[in-house]
Amino acid sequence: MAPGQSLVTHPARGDEALRRALEDASMGRWEGPRYLLISTGPDWYRRIFRLHVLAEAGARFRFADT
Repeated sequence: MAPGQSLVTHPARGDEALRRALEDASMGRWEGPRYLLISTGPDWYRRIFRLHVLAEAGARFRFADT
């Protein structure tokens, strides 16, 4: 990394489906996170990671109240 550059990380890392679900959630749409978790299936490592990221972000999103 060059001097003066900062490393920008996204909580979803390289998980594009999770990024889209977080964008949906930030707009108050809870369906994206719901379908994301349904589509994750029995991949428990991925499910736990996604749940963790959604839970951390959920405290700031409107749909957490509903």
